Amino acid sequence: MAVAKSIDSVGAVSDSSAIITAIHTGNIFYVDKSQVLSGIGSVNDPMNSIQTAINASRNGDSILVKPGVYFERLSIDSSITIGSLFMLNPNDTASISKTIINGSTTTNYSALIGLKGTNNMINRTLSLRGLQFEQFNGSLINDSRILILSNCILNSIKANCSSLINGNNNSIIEKSKFFNTSGQIYLASNSIISQNLFLKHNGSCNSQFINGSSSKLKITNNLFIDLTGTDL
Repeated sequence: MAVAKSIDSVGAVSDSSAIITAIHTGNIFYVDKSQVLSGIGSVNDPMNSIQTAINASRNGDSILVKPGVYFERLSIDSSITIGSLFMLNPNDTASISKTIINGSTTTNYSALIGLKGTNNMINRTLSLRGLQFEQFNGSLINDSRILILSNCILNSIKANCSSLINGNNNSIIEKSKFFNTSGQIYLASNSIISQNLFLKHNGSCNSQFINGSSSKLKITNNLFIDLTGTDL
């Protein structure tokens, strides 16, 4: 947010002028891995990696990822939205399974999505919409930010005895599909887990699959199939 007041011809600031407040409403960065050279992030000149777009973004920005398999580990400190072209057209559900973040080449990290630095993320929100995450031995995300996970697919994300997902107060996991995952989901107070499919989740070394010890966690209209060693 910026505050502006008028300045006269000699550079004196007017105390009588109205204060004009400018609020950053968010930029949109486009990403297309088929680009040989990374562009400026416009629809006609997209960047060629998600992390490049993250590095250029700031709070309130959105990143639209075109279909492809992105072998990346994402480091994020800002409050941003990352999604497939499904965000532009909710009827385009095919874009979800075609826009893949693959963690099979990521090593030496415990989470596929983490922090760039040591910033306190308690009041930051990360929104992930219409993406597929696959093939990673570790957590999807395990820090203190608010998480919105909507219309996503998690396939073979194996956190084992760690947290598959860890989110702060007011986090939401909705309308997503979990296939062959492991680990615990922990969301803090006033969070929602709704309308998800959980298929073949292994929670044999966790006392609970979904940790509902936090107050006012709402778990509604989910489908659980073939879960191993798990307890809500």
